[in-house]
Amino acid sequence: MSAPEERPLPPSREEALAQLRAADTTRVITDTDRLLLVGYCAALGSVVAGVLALAWWTLSNGNTAGFVASFAGYGLAIALLVALQRRANAAPRGFARLYGRGLALTMALYAVGVAWFSPRAADPVPAGVFLPYCVLVAVPSLVAAVLIDRRARR
Repeated sequence: MSAPEERPLPPSREEALAQLRAADTTRVITDTDRLLLVGYCAALGSVVAGVLALAWWTLSNGNTAGFVASFAGYGLAIALLVALQRRANAAPRGFARLYGRGLALTMALYAVGVAWFSPRAADPVPAGVFLPYCVLVAVPSLVAAVLIDRRARR
């Protein structure tokens, strides 16, 4: 007969708490991961704002081919950004929540912008009003990028 296997004793309450505290302060995200995720979030908001401005400009000028080309470029830019974002091996705690909220607000502002200028093709919204609005569209994603950067540096 063989001797029964010795099992290690479970850690004491203090040891377990110390291990949890150590795990909570361990940083697994690299600077490369941080830069990829922050850049992705900021660039995504900027691309959405840019395509809104291009859509307004091309449709206000009756340039359907330019509109199609701008959305083709938008699709390519999104594909490149997603490919870059997927290169990150880790994300800071709360990344999905911050990114999701920033993108949701950016897309909501985008939808409002489309609804604002679309029915006014015959009487376009002036550039001095609409282009600053396009900048506003990017702001939630840019704020999310800053918050993600701060969180990743902790």
